[in-house]
Amino acid sequence: MAPPVLACEPTTLTTGETAVWRRSVSDFPASEGWNLAYHFAGAAAFTASAEAESDASYLVTLAAVTTESLAAGTYPWVAYATRGEGASLERYRVDSGVLVLTANPAGADGSSQQLLAEQMVAAIEARLSGRLEVDLESYGQAGRQAQLIPYDRLAVHLGIWKAKLWRYQNPGKSGPTRAVRFVAG
Repeated sequence: MAPPVLACEPTTLTTGETAVWRRSVSDFPASEGWNLAYHFAGAAAFTASAEAESDASYLVTLAAVTTESLAAGTYPWVAYATRGEGASLERYRVDSGVLVLTANPAGADGSSQQLLAEQMVAAIEARLSGRLEVDLESYGQAGRQAQLIPYDRLAVHLGIWKAKLWRYQNPGKSGPTRAVRFVAG
């Protein structure tokens, strides 16, 4: 069975999955020596090369082996058309965008993975609700001092981590809406 071919670049992908898409670039035909490649940057940098399907159409494959070891997150990308090499190299930006890689729930070893944001939200909520065994805000031992985050700052950090978690779970959305009513005073 042939993999599904997307009509454009994917915006989200799970780590360890393959994505195949078709890109038409009539200004840079393969018959004139042009090549197309996608360059991704983020927690790691990687590329996806394209094979010419026709004179102006390229088939791009982002292989599972490329994404399986990557960290979940946002990876901005740029597509370049190139021709020649060395001093005669020509390189033009064709397009750019963002790919959001989500963690594979099965994980590489078959166990489930928990996102850092989920861990932080759980830890901060446990601290705020008093369920942690250590409840000191500062302590010292053998001439070393350590301070924990005060409760009032934890509420701020909880909001930050909940927002990060929401953005991760809802890629491409602008954020949850809140009803606000202003009253003239």
